[in-house]
Amino acid sequence: MILDYKDVNDLDRYKIMSGSIVPRPIAWIVTDDDGVLNAAPFSYFIPISTNPALVIVAIGKKDDGRPKDSLANIKKKKKATICFPNKDNV
Repeated sequence: MILDYKDVNDLDRYKIMSGSIVPRPIAWIVTDDDGVLNAAPFSYFIPISTNPALVIVAIGKKDDGRPKDSLANIKKKKKATICFPNKDNV
């Protein structure tokens, strides 16, 4: 299911986010690096606001100290998509 949050009221947005994010779900953060898509699994994130719809994601570093690809791509493109799994993905 794809939702456009601008068409969802605050209460429903809250229900969708809290039902999807708690407890410790796995989601994929999809980023782009000049046409190369990166889909990385994450479980360390929490909702902080429904209007605007915001989550905090903790992205660590690689062993050598460089940022992981997701973070590097987000800093470069200023864009990411969080994809929550559905029952078929389990």
